[in-house]
Amino acid sequence: MSRNANTIEFFPISEANKVLTSTLRTLRQRVATVRITITTPRQFREEWRKLIKAERMGAGLVIFDNDAGITQELQALVEDIAFEGGRPDIRELVKGIIFDHHGLFYDPENPEVNSVMQVLDYIENVLQREGNENEKIAFLKQAFQGNISTDNIGDGSLALWICYNLDEIIDDAPLRKKIRYATWVEDFGLFQDAVPPLASVQDPDFREGIGIGYAMLNLYNRVLQEYGVKGSDRFGQLKREVQKLLINDVLEGITDAIYDVSSREAGAGRFLRDVERAKSVTSAAHKSFMREVRTFLKREGLDLSVLDDIYIVLEDPSGSNNGLFADWVAGPGSHTKPIHLALKPLAPSSDGNPRFQMILSVVSHGKEQKMPSLAALGQQIQEANLKKASRMGILEGQAGAVFGRDAVQVAFGPGLLLLPKEILKVVADFYQGSIDPFHI
Repeated sequence: MSRNANTIEFFPISEANKVLTSTLRTLRQRVATVRITITTPRQFREEWRKLIKAERMGAGLVIFDNDAGITQELQALVEDIAFEGGRPDIRELVKGIIFDHHGLFYDPENPEVNSVMQVLDYIENVLQREGNENEKIAFLKQAFQGNISTDNIGDGSLALWICYNLDEIIDDAPLRKKIRYATWVEDFGLFQDAVPPLASVQDPDFREGIGIGYAMLNLYNRVLQEYGVKGSDRFGQLKREVQKLLINDVLEGITDAIYDVSSREAGAGRFLRDVERAKSVTSAAHKSFMREVRTFLKREGLDLSVLDDIYIVLEDPSGSNNGLFADWVAGPGSHTKPIHLALKPLAPSSDGNPRFQMILSVVSHGKEQKMPSLAALGQQIQEANLKKASRMGILEGQAGAVFGRDAVQVAFGPGLLLLPKEILKVVADFYQGSIDPFHI
């Protein structure tokens, strides 16, 4: 383990939410009573960090791949502050505290920069500054110590690994490059069916990064199964001590994937075999569901040409033995269409209403082209789901939610109230009512 490990404590997201919420409310009160004056994002971060450290007895708090549920509190506070030059970008206010690429923290100008890449960019920006090298290293160690929180086994745990191994990350520029490639594979490349075959990759760092990415995905599949996490790569629902055990297992596995060549190659091989098996399952599910889809679209008088651009799958609710990530990435790799829509039945809610998971994603298939945004379609699905919830007397907070970025819109647990046919109708109406709706 790294020389930096003893300065870090894993901190569950639920507890991080309490700390950040209370400190933002205190900060808002101090601004309102003119006990402090804030005019710049830097002043905002400094005052916020002081409160966080006071609440955490001198230790800082950094969040990876999650907003810790403080988006509304943050927006409300920003409304109260008269910033010089107008309201700043939310991402600027949370710099160095929250590393996330979802919702308000998504950057449309950098759509393929995830939370791990944000951490790497932060480190590299500091290292490239003018000044004393020892002071820059000390600054980074101060930034990534104390309480580190995530509930995500992909982006989050790899970012946490970077914190635990900060000395090696700072010293080894090629390692940072390989990790950047590996996280691209996990978060973007495979979901777009854009990762080239290993045998065709000439750049040794890219080839090794791809292998690391595959091995880590095999690790994530295994750990999610062992800890009973189903349907998502978020583990915040587990008990505090179980989350710590999970994180420790993942951190050790990431170390093996990066430094142990034989372990990496074995894990990568298992993951690719799992993906191939999952593709067969996906193709069969697609063919079975498409007969029902075509009948439904015809009955509703909707244009069947929507099926030219979208590959639709209704997945088996019991899942498969291939692993969550293998199941997720098998779909985009099973076809050549630009849009992938995967629906999956979840356990009914407590009131007995059926629920459905949705993953709607852009698939580039490795082509160099401007890809469409799915944000508007995701918003329409969200609005239709909320309208159904209202008719059923279900509160908005219990209705399920669609979130994501331009390239992917998702609804995980508790899932949407919309049935697959209702989701398809929204998609078909959107497609039929737009000129070149996906800009393809």
